[in-house]
Amino acid sequence: MRKSKLWFGLLVGSVALAVSSGGTGGAANITKNGRQFSSTVSVGFSPEEWAVIKTLSPLPDLPVDTTNKHRNSPAAALLGQKLFFEPRL
Repeated sequence: MRKSKLWFGLLVGSVALAVSSGGTGGAANITKNGRQFSSTVSVGFSPEEWAVIKTLSPLPDLPVDTTNKHRNSPAAALLGQKLFFEPRL
């Protein structure tokens, strides 16, 4: 019981801190000379860091898995779907 109260307190504190610090999830609202601007650049990354980050995307396609002989089987796909959505598993 005590651990759950501690975790709940940490969660509430974290949310309160994020809200009070203006956590925008990657976008910043800037007011300059009475005008409102919206920036999609995350606060905390320099232009040089953003240049490096942008080189990481888009990622190339994954190679085809030739070790899976059932990869194109509709029956295998159906079985996988049934197993995935089976609530008893």
